[in-house]
Amino acid sequence: MLDLCDEILNELADEIQASTICEPEPIMGDRWLLASLLQKAIRRGDTQTAKKAAASLWRQDRNSVFRRLITIAPEDIGVGDLDAVVKTFLALTSSDWRKKVGELKVILFLVGALCEAHKNRLSEEIYTQIEKSPELAKVKRKMVDADDIQLMKTVKNQRSDLNKRCMAAWLLLGTRKYPSDFMPGRGPSSYALSTLRDLPISSSIMEPCLKVLPKTQWPLAGFLLLIAHKMQTESFELVEIDIPATPNVEGIPIYALDTFTRTGQASFRKLRSAIDELREFSLNQIGLAVFYLEGRNLNKYMVSPFLNEMQWKGEYADIYSSGLCDARYIGLKTVLTEHWETLQQIRSDILKHTLLGGSLW
Repeated sequence: MLDLCDEILNELADEIQASTICEPEPIMGDRWLLASLLQKAIRRGDTQTAKKAAASLWRQDRNSVFRRLITIAPEDIGVGDLDAVVKTFLALTSSDWRKKVGELKVILFLVGALCEAHKNRLSEEIYTQIEKSPELAKVKRKMVDADDIQLMKTVKNQRSDLNKRCMAAWLLLGTRKYPSDFMPGRGPSSYALSTLRDLPISSSIMEPCLKVLPKTQWPLAGFLLLIAHKMQTESFELVEIDIPATPNVEGIPIYALDTFTRTGQASFRKLRSAIDELREFSLNQIGLAVFYLEGRNLNKYMVSPFLNEMQWKGEYADIYSSGLCDARYIGLKTVLTEHWETLQQIRSDILKHTLLGGSLW
């Protein structure tokens, strides 16, 4: 008799076989640039570009595309489309099944599903708040010293703040297993999985999330269970927008140049040298502000007062940790907005020289 996860995989295999999936033409770029492009294209719903990035990354480093998608699913999609997330989790933790169905076909199908999904970044916003928010510092110091029983009670307490519940879950799962520079080391508790299993969540969501947890270095799949529980009682709206096309070089939109790519770092460095008002800011601060200015470009997403508040708190925690106060952050975003076209031109020039004529640094 098939278990639930096998049933979901069989249904997914049928969907894939019924679909017309063509292998896209490869695009140039190292694996860091392609990984960045894959994630940002999925956020924007740019299916064609995302599939090209996925196929090109798969040809270079298959493990990289698996790791990236298994992170994108809870980080960028989350409760926006749990069906797409669950299928991604199961497909990427089932190597024999992937080989049977066709590995690249599976990857391209999943990328298409994630592009079409509504996006929700609450798990990442909670992760950032737990790590960096000054508002949670006192709670964190207290919870770190709590025993397993106290943490279990916090996880299960529906009236408790969602950040606190996720923090307790992270500590139970073990910060040595899911490390962070902002969290003290703590080994996993034998109660962790049973505590999560006690949540009133459908098995079709619960089992894939628990299955993927050992395969990743992030606790986001555990957070996702608590978020799904919370959202059972929350009202929200679904929004769809058209995102304007972005300039590209050799098929790579310049939004791929972020602070985690060499080309992105070079772009921010050159922009800072060119704009006097930016010289007081670090490259990390500039990259962070660019991320948040561009990060709202989602083709489909969820909105509600609760989600909007959590979004801002996550951004604030990130900015505060970088050493910026509200006024300086607003000033930084204003300067970047005023010189946005300059940044885009710099990105285009650097990407063009990198792909076609050698680097500029």
